[in-house]
Amino acid sequence: MIGYVMTDQNSTSYTMTSKVSSKASVGLLRKFWHEKPEILGSSVMGLIGLILSATAVKRYYARDLDNRRYREEYTVIRHDDPKAATLRKDYLAN
Repeated sequence: MIGYVMTDQNSTSYTMTSKVSSKASVGLLRKFWHEKPEILGSSVMGLIGLILSATAVKRYYARDLDNRRYREEYTVIRHDDPKAATLRKDYLAN
């Protein structure tokens, strides 16, 4: 949308409004989608994959799911350590 502004000499000048820039960005995305859909589609899927991966890693460490039975390195944990109670609960449940 182009707005009209009157000046002193009764000449017309054109000004851009914010609706034009928002329509222009949507139009640019539509043009890009029609010209290169494989690039835009793979970019969107990659972004979704990154978001899901970050969420999975955050949930993995928040729920303390790093208790593997078979490890390459063993760690000695004292009986009064809070992690020992978690490990005891995990191993005795099976």
